[in-house]
Amino acid sequence: MADSIQFSQGPDSSAELEVLTRPASLSHQPIRKSGDLPLRIDSTGSRHSIHIPVPSKSGQPSIAILLLKALARRWKVAAIFGSILAAIVAVTIWTQLPPPKPSASAKLYIPATPQTVLGQHPDPPLERGTQIALIRSRLVLNTAIRPPEVNALPAIQQQVAKGADELDWLAKNIQVDFPEGPEIIRISMSYEDGEQAKILVNAVKDAYLSDIHGSSKKYRNDRLQNLNKHAERADSTLKTLRDQAHALANDNVALDDKQFKIQQELASNQAAMVKAQLLAVRGDQLRLKAEEGALKGKTAASIVLPPSVLEGYIAKDPEVVETLAKREGLEAKLRELHKVATDAEYSVRQKKLSVELESIQKSYEQLRINIRSQTEERLRLSSRAEIETRVKTLKDEIDSTNEMEKLLKSEYDRLNAYIKDGNKRSFDLEPLRIRIKLAEGLFERVNTMITNLNLEQDAAPRVVKLEDAHIVPVEETKRKFMMSGAGALGAIGFVCVLVGFLEMNRRRVESTESVTNQLGLTLIGTVPRHLSPIARRYNRTSKAGWESMLTESMNSTRTMLMHGHGLSSARVIQIISPVSGEGKTTLSTHLAASLALAGQRTILIDGDLRNPNAHKPFQLPENEPGLCEVLRGETSIEAVIRPTPIDGLMFLHAGKWGEDTAQHLASTGLQEVFSWLRQQFEFVVVDSSPILPVSDPLLFARHADGVLVSLMQGVSRMTLVEDANRRLASLRVPVLGAVLHGTRGQSYSYGSGYRYTAQPK
Repeated sequence: MADSIQFSQGPDSSAELEVLTRPASLSHQPIRKSGDLPLRIDSTGSRHSIHIPVPSKSGQPSIAILLLKALARRWKVAAIFGSILAAIVAVTIWTQLPPPKPSASAKLYIPATPQTVLGQHPDPPLERGTQIALIRSRLVLNTAIRPPEVNALPAIQQQVAKGADELDWLAKNIQVDFPEGPEIIRISMSYEDGEQAKILVNAVKDAYLSDIHGSSKKYRNDRLQNLNKHAERADSTLKTLRDQAHALANDNVALDDKQFKIQQELASNQAAMVKAQLLAVRGDQLRLKAEEGALKGKTAASIVLPPSVLEGYIAKDPEVVETLAKREGLEAKLRELHKVATDAEYSVRQKKLSVELESIQKSYEQLRINIRSQTEERLRLSSRAEIETRVKTLKDEIDSTNEMEKLLKSEYDRLNAYIKDGNKRSFDLEPLRIRIKLAEGLFERVNTMITNLNLEQDAAPRVVKLEDAHIVPVEETKRKFMMSGAGALGAIGFVCVLVGFLEMNRRRVESTESVTNQLGLTLIGTVPRHLSPIARRYNRTSKAGWESMLTESMNSTRTMLMHGHGLSSARVIQIISPVSGEGKTTLSTHLAASLALAGQRTILIDGDLRNPNAHKPFQLPENEPGLCEVLRGETSIEAVIRPTPIDGLMFLHAGKWGEDTAQHLASTGLQEVFSWLRQQFEFVVVDSSPILPVSDPLLFARHADGVLVSLMQGVSRMTLVEDANRRLASLRVPVLGAVLHGTRGQSYSYGSGYRYTAQPK
């Protein structure tokens, strides 16, 4: 029993199941099967990995690419059989092609830009599909065959005699197309009698033109009548709307929107001016009333006179002026006395003058007091009179401003009422204005259309006759050439598709994705395809470059075998292929050489006992004793091992095949040979026979650590590879993987600066 199980998804679209068991519970197991997918079990101690390839549909080429690749592989076969079939088809068509029926055709012209007075045709444009349907309609065809000369034609009478519908017959035979663009209509018919076809085509053409012209005239007359009716209705509607608007409007509201706006704007400006004047008058009222109230509250006693005013009146009083003059005279005398008088004289006179000066000063002060009192009383009485006079004046001004306020208020109210009334009426008139504008626009457009239609009434119809029907001559030789060429090309195409399809159904390996995703094999390596000298010149690849790519690919395969997961334990490696021609010997020889160059003691066994070829790349002699002789006991293994030009690489010839060799392969002798080789060499590479034709590879596979499948891109068939895998799986032979030959050399390039280096021989 397993101790634990772990599952993981691998990077190569595979699943790995790790089983941890007791040390001896599992050993390295061969291939097991799960449907058509091989299972690989690898063991390391107590850890065992079961590798389950999971097919993936990603990366698969499309059917078209697969078909082209299949055709490329069998192009020679396709070319040979295609040429033969093409020649047969061409000759058959050339000799058996019946003569063509005479054909008659007529042409009509539909100018894209018809010549008209105003540049716009009065008739509606014509569509291609509509014209084709009209020409082949029963109405036009019935008109075409109605004339006696047309109805009496043998072609028509023959249909009548059969009891068939002659209109259906004519509709099937009349062809309508546009061979030279949308402006040219061609009406054609093919019939045994070309003259009858000509008469029928002309009849259909004339019937169609008559129908078009009649329809055009009727369309223009009907349209003109309808437009006149619309114009009358539009005019009547416009008059009714205008009458309603006039009835709703008055002198203050204009019907015209611009006039109404001007009126409203003037009224608004006047109202603003009146309002400004009204506010100014009310401001004056407040100022005058405030001044009146302030003056009414004043009394004579409450009037305060400024000291400067009183001083001015006192200084101008005559008595005061005279007293001041006396005082100044005494003061002048005292100053003069001080300058000229002696001390005794100065004392007497100074005393006398001082007494006078003091007396005058007292008089001056008393005079000022008296004059101030008188002046204050006089000024208060004068101010009171002035206040009374000013109050009376203010009252008159207030009365005047009151009257002005009433007038301005009345005018402002009138203007506001006018504006509001205008807005209300304008709101009521607005829907009528809109309807009037719409009606005016409709009336104008209808009248314009009527005028234009009257001008274009005599315009030519859109469809006119370009040419009458005539019999079209047929170039018989050219027709045979074209039909034979088309048949030959069709035959070649049919053969190519058939060969490609049959080859594609053989399911060949097309790419590396086919190996991993569809076959479920691990891709160990790839080998570049061999290029001929011409192909190398085309791809700019030298022979040394190709050999270098081959060496690199073998080194990569060798590295995978020596160090790859689950592959490094394999020492006896058998190279197989389902059938011959899949690169098995090339892979065996080059892989053995690569292992030897890597320092591994290697021996290459030519196990293709019936058709040995592995000795040729090493230029070893043919028909040398080898494995067959050892199995028959004619010689020892040591005696038949030969050295090769490569150090570390030995070679074992196939030997001479005999009738009893197959029996010896099934004996224990082969096991003894491999046991001895395991002890002497680090790697044993076996180039065996193809696995499907013979059973020899299966006998070798029982003693190998694993087999490596050699496949050729574009050559190996998947069904054969699957059959080979089933045979190996039935014997529990482990498949290490596959190597794909014939891949593109660019896979081994490393850029424009890389140079291939040839390996020394």
